[in-house]
Amino acid sequence: MGLTIHYSVEARKDWTRGQIRQNLEDTRRFAQSLPVVSVSEVVEFRGKDCDYHANERESETPDEAEARDSFRWAKIQAGRYVESPWRPGESRQQAPSHMLCLSIYPAEGCEEMNVGWCCFPRFVWKSGKEHAPGWSNVFRGMSYRNSEKLLRGFLKTYRLVKMPDKQSSYGRLGGHSELLHYTPGGGVSIRSGRYLSHRRGYGPGYVELQLDDYAQREIHLRFRGTIDEGRVLFASRQFKADLEDIIHGKEHVIPAAHGVWSSFCKTQYANDPRVGGWANFQRAHLSVVAVLEHMQKIGFKVKVSDEGDFWKSRDLAVLAKNIGDYDALIAGMAGIFKDALEASGQGFESPVLGRTDFEHLEMRAMKISGLAEHLAKLREAIVPQAAAPA
Repeated sequence: MGLTIHYSVEARKDWTRGQIRQNLEDTRRFAQSLPVVSVSEVVEFRGKDCDYHANERESETPDEAEARDSFRWAKIQAGRYVESPWRPGESRQQAPSHMLCLSIYPAEGCEEMNVGWCCFPRFVWKSGKEHAPGWSNVFRGMSYRNSEKLLRGFLKTYRLVKMPDKQSSYGRLGGHSELLHYTPGGGVSIRSGRYLSHRRGYGPGYVELQLDDYAQREIHLRFRGTIDEGRVLFASRQFKADLEDIIHGKEHVIPAAHGVWSSFCKTQYANDPRVGGWANFQRAHLSVVAVLEHMQKIGFKVKVSDEGDFWKSRDLAVLAKNIGDYDALIAGMAGIFKDALEASGQGFESPVLGRTDFEHLEMRAMKISGLAEHLAKLREAIVPQAAAPA
């Protein structure tokens, strides 16, 4: 948690590897002209040396691994995440097969700023049976466009609509059920309609598809057709094959990619008074912005999302307000978690607790509209309330 600059840097398609290295060397010389703590050499890794896991030792802590490999954090950031459209919400990190990178330490308390170039081979997703997919993530409106496209096609083909959870047949007592097809992870049944009365019995029956779901346990889908139509449709070979795909997924390939570096640099903790406060934070944040600007000028395609809003506004007053709000947010959250854990006999540590202005920041958090209400609800939910006097 904390104010961060997110960015992606893409080399031009017509640049050779030599030109890419030359431009990174140019970036290095520019960074050395800034008031930063340190700038590394431009380094190159290939094969397993790009993977931060490759050289880890058993029982080694991250700090120990970092001490052995000063570019471990850069290698972690260099990896890309690939998502499976057949298993919404599931992703894996892929290490590059070749990378060039440069590491800049802007100021005390700030994260390292890593920039560079990566080459990724194609990634092959296999169908999997290790656990149920999470199609409920799509129904909840989460942004999985490829998964949504697959699911919508399946629902349209088989005339299915999701049933509200409270109206699903799961847990309903009584009524008739006839299984039409079952495979591990899903099944189709004829269900009785809802119970009407002792005299009238159950309402008209319908066909229902039930899918296991790792995020919601089960999903229930109702067939928009007659029972006779359902008997024919859901007995077909094509449906059974499509159902297996929805449950286990199909093998698919994520294309190879090269030329892009996506990363971030958290400048938040450079604002700690113990390492220089606002002046130190400005040096960190503005140095990161300056490096990205320079890379843009020499031909890299640069995209930036600055939580301090300085990249767009170029207004130090805006940046000061945003870092102050983030400080207050972190202090407010830390105070709540500290009280909650101490009430249960546990300790809680956070760098913000050591700040001399910690209590001032806590009070500021309660004056920020929206944040104060959120923190009050969080405190009520997790901090044990004192017993009322008798």
